Amino acid sequence: MDKLKIIIIAGLMFFGILKSHGQKYKTTQIVNGEKVKIDFSDFHDLRSNDKYDEFHLGKIQVTSGQFVITDPFLLYNPHPIEKTVVPGQYEMYLYFYNCNMGYRIAYAVIEFDNKIPSTWEFALSNDSLLEGMDKTTNGLFPVDAGLLCISDKESFKAYKDFYSDFVKKNPEKNIYDDYFAGEFAKNGIIQKELIKMVIG
Repeated sequence: MDKLKIIIIAGLMFFGILKSHGQKYKTTQIVNGEKVKIDFSDFHDLRSNDKYDEFHLGKIQVTSGQFVITDPFLLYNPHPIEKTVVPGQYEMYLYFYNCNMGYRIAYAVIEFDNKIPSTWEFALSNDSLLEGMDKTTNGLFPVDAGLLCISDKESFKAYKDFYSDFVKKNPEKNIYDDYFAGEFAKNGIIQKELIKMVIG
C-alpha cells in the first residue's frame, strides 16, 4: 500500500493510505491496545471541500525519511513517526476555516501523492520508544500557544540542540519573544497572501 498524505489536526496525526478496497469515510485502528474509531469524512478530500481555503505553504525537505511532529516549545512526544517515506521534497498545504474564533488553520497537510486516500490511520511512533504517559498519548501531542513543528528527524535533532543551547545561555529570556517573534515577522509576505486570500 502507498502512503499518500499525512495530515495534522488539533494535535492528532493521521496517515492517508490507498488500499485496494474502498471504505466509507470511517475506520477503526488499534492504538495502545484499544480499538479507536476514526471518522475522516471531513478531511477525506480537502481540496474539494468548499468549507476550507487551501494555502500552498511550499516544500518540506525530508532527508532521513522520518518525521517528527510536535509543539516546538513543549517538545512533547518528540519521537519520529514509525511509518517512513522516501527522502525528498514534498508539498505542504494549510487549510483555513472561518469560524466563530476567526480565520484559523484547520488542517496541515504533507502530500506524497495527488491521489485521494481511501482510508486513514493514526500516525504512530514505535511503541518501544515510548514510556509512561507517552504510551497513552501515542499519535497525538498537547500544544501551548497552538504552534506546530513538522520536521525531518535529523532537522529536529538540530532544533532540539539549538533550543537547549538558547535556554541554557539565556535563562532570563523567552525564546518565543526574544527569537522566534522576529523570525516570524520576516514572513510578512505570507501574512499578506493570507489576507488577500480571505478578502479576495
